[in-house]
Amino acid sequence: MKNYIKIFLLGVFAVAACSKVQTPEIPVASIVMSEEEVTLTKGKTFALSVTMLPEDATDKTIVWKSTKESVATVSQDGFVTAVGFGTSYIIATNPASSLTAACMVTVEMRGPYQIVVTDADGRGIPQTVFGYPGMELALRATSTDGDEHVYDWTSSVADYVSVQDGLLTWKNAFASEAPTGYILYAESQIEVKTEDGTATTFAAVNNVLSSFGLNEVSRTVGTEVRFDPSESRTVQIYAKTNDGTSVLPASMYSLESDNSAVTVAKSSDVWSINASATNGQAEVTLTMSGREIVLAIIKVEEHVVEPDKEFGSGDTEKFPVDDNIDWETEPEDQGNQDNQ
Repeated sequence: MKNYIKIFLLGVFAVAACSKVQTPEIPVASIVMSEEEVTLTKGKTFALSVTMLPEDATDKTIVWKSTKESVATVSQDGFVTAVGFGTSYIIATNPASSLTAACMVTVEMRGPYQIVVTDADGRGIPQTVFGYPGMELALRATSTDGDEHVYDWTSSVADYVSVQDGLLTWKNAFASEAPTGYILYAESQIEVKTEDGTATTFAAVNNVLSSFGLNEVSRTVGTEVRFDPSESRTVQIYAKTNDGTSVLPASMYSLESDNSAVTVAKSSDVWSINASATNGQAEVTLTMSGREIVLAIIKVEEHVVEPDKEFGSGDTEKFPVDDNIDWETEPEDQGNQDNQ
């Protein structure tokens, strides 16, 4: 009986020892990606897969990763989504063996498209946008392909007109010369470019016109203007915009007279030119952006129109005008008297 018990116990121990023997692990020896290169357009998807050998490998876990998720993303089942233009590598890794496989994904634009620049109201802008120092204009860019692009805004001369994220700001700076019709002028090229290199440009002009206003009556810069003694007139400096003509803020410039026959003054953001009580003449200078420009020559004098009236002797006598008399037409009664 004791022998049977011993034999039974030995069998139990043998079975237990055998149960502790583990099956040897079979590592992954190779990984092959289903595609080496894939070209997609933005918004498209594609399914990748891998083949691992040997087929009976113990741990065939795969971890998916994109090297540039701004171009393409990948899910943990190998589903690729094109999200932006460029190139990314999709990497499949078996952590147990550290073996990898890769697929190059290139995301291209759908086709040729145009950049459309509009203002805040959705109106298209012209090829040249006019403005004046201190003016701002908010613009936005879209594309004809309907994609969400990244737009880069740049100005060729930011000292004249700067731009940031579509906001144009006109500066108080100008070129050394101005074309006819302007006393101050500067031009900058504004470029809008997407991430794939597609671009459009337009001109932004900073300007001050060669005409100005006195009590809103247009005058030409640098010409002579007559004032009555003690007369005062407000000044308007004009600039061209795409909506017409605008008046510059008085804070953008200053005025100065070269003698006491005329004085200048600024009040409530308006400049005025004021004549003295006596006859005289003065030169009024406009200073803006470091430039000095003769705005007008102001001549102060009493305005009396005195046409000549001839007498038989050939001498003439001057007398004030009666505004009710038409000097171009001789009165009928006067002509009848001469015939008598």
